[in-house]
Amino acid sequence: MQFDIDLIHNPGLCHRTVKAAAAKMPDVVLCAVSAGGGLWGLAIRRGDQDEQLERLATGLAVTLDVKNSRNVAALRFAATDTQPYIKP
Repeated sequence: MQFDIDLIHNPGLCHRTVKAAAAKMPDVVLCAVSAGGGLWGLAIRRGDQDEQLERLATGLAVTLDVKNSRNVAALRFAATDTQPYIKP
């Protein structure tokens, strides 16, 4: 499943801090800077999507854009991040 973190909902967002938190979460497999300057990521889907989005928000210490997290047509592929977190 995907998740989206917008700057508007997370003023002062620190990409490095969120990527470090993502690396500690077993379900997160990717976290990268999005085209809009926030972050987006992919996680292994486990159980109820709403509950998992809540767990992701808590674990990453951010406010997720839940509506856009559910939008599979979002232009996430347009983002370029030279240092994404990718689960080894």
